[in-house]
Amino acid sequence: MVDPKGGSSSTGRSWDELLATLGSLIAFRKRADANGWRDAFENMPVYMQRIGLDKEIDSLSIIHVAGTKGKGSTCAMVESILRQSGYRTGLFTSPHLIDVRERVRINGEMVSKDVFESHFWDCYNKLEATSTPTMGIPGYFRFLTILALRIFVSQQVDVVILEVGVGGRVDATNAIPSPVVCGITSLGLDHIDQLGDTIEECARAVDTSLEVVSPLDSFKTISGGVPQLGIGGKHQLINAGLAVRLASTWEKVTSASSTNKSAIVGTRLDTLGRGLLPPVYELGLANVAWPGRSQIVAVHEFAVLPFPDSVAGSTGARTLTDSIVAVDDFAVLPMTDSVAGSTGTRALTDSVAGSTGARACRAPDPSVLLTSLASGLAGRNVHISGTFFVLPVSQYGVLKNKKDASSTSSTDGPDLSWQRTLQQVWQEHCAPIMMAVNPPEGVTSLPPAPVCRQGSRIKADRSYMGVLAPSLTALVQLQVLVTGSLYLVGDVLGMLGNAPH
Repeated sequence: MVDPKGGSSSTGRSWDELLATLGSLIAFRKRADANGWRDAFENMPVYMQRIGLDKEIDSLSIIHVAGTKGKGSTCAMVESILRQSGYRTGLFTSPHLIDVRERVRINGEMVSKDVFESHFWDCYNKLEATSTPTMGIPGYFRFLTILALRIFVSQQVDVVILEVGVGGRVDATNAIPSPVVCGITSLGLDHIDQLGDTIEECARAVDTSLEVVSPLDSFKTISGGVPQLGIGGKHQLINAGLAVRLASTWEKVTSASSTNKSAIVGTRLDTLGRGLLPPVYELGLANVAWPGRSQIVAVHEFAVLPFPDSVAGSTGARTLTDSIVAVDDFAVLPMTDSVAGSTGTRALTDSVAGSTGARACRAPDPSVLLTSLASGLAGRNVHISGTFFVLPVSQYGVLKNKKDASSTSSTDGPDLSWQRTLQQVWQEHCAPIMMAVNPPEGVTSLPPAPVCRQGSRIKADRSYMGVLAPSLTALVQLQVLVTGSLYLVGDVLGMLGNAPH
């Protein structure tokens, strides 16, 4: 059967039907209370038993990664290192940017639609057939966790790198019985408040011993050089250091029972012990790719503004700490000469956490967050030429349950009051800060920051054309800082025709 969205389906069902069924598992957008999460977590072994996964999961060798920030990047680095080292890898991360299959990867590539569909309907049908009034089908993330584990078993991977979801003791990924090694990335204040602010307190909270690892810049290459990292940002050096330790620890533990592997792994461990990166580790880190993080996109038919050619870089930030990190990374992005005669321009696309219309989580104070962002950029002599406040398209697209569909179907469209609040803060407090920093020649004020409805394309009027494109005949290099939502980063990549593969 030919799928209307492209590709073939061996299940006799369309890809749209699968996405609609998956979306129906989103019961609510706000977090459940403690009892709700605990009940859901305690049901995980039952769900796994119902599809036979409880008997198969012991065959998986798992690296489990938790933390507040940097989990996905760290997992991507571990996967790249071990794949370069010759292992068949499975990677489970969240959220996805555009395609739900981004969450489940085999050897660095999204699983095929055929594989995803086959296992999706097998799991769904079995869970639906065995559901009861008191225990139905698992929710969205728990279902995807079960689905990913089932796919990894079927694909006979050597190692699974598993990123936690909401985190904590009742996270769905904690249903795995015995991971080989666990890692914790940088912790934010929200998690420190729960776990403690020292290593000893955190160790007691998670009931295990913890060890702080050295960042990547503490290592040299075999030739004595500085290791290169495929993902930009100084903070990624810390994540890369953790990735090296997780990969090497997993190799050490799993090679103990394999005579064939022990000699090769022993050589790598000796190399690491001398402060040097093994060549395969070096290649893994240099070649790691994680879409939407300091990514450069070459665009010949610009989907948002009518430029002949452009280059866009994007990153995501949701909190004040994220914004500070994002500012540091964005400020050092070079306006390169890779496009001859290009004009450098920077723009900000913003959808601050809690601004998606369904404000389930407590929204940050925009006057603090946006002013800090503007001041941080100004302090690094970075001028933002244009600002847009938008709703993430994804929140009103595939990830939509029946309740959302009815609530957003009115002729009035989605609620934009939060975006207008952000717009007002930016105009009153941040635009003057930006104008004090190296404005383009001839520009005395910034045009109003527009609020954009879902799915709308930005139509540049003459005021924006003058700021963002001084010469429409020149090639333009546009640097875009996307903040507030990782889904929004995916929307930008999708509009640019650069979906992850």
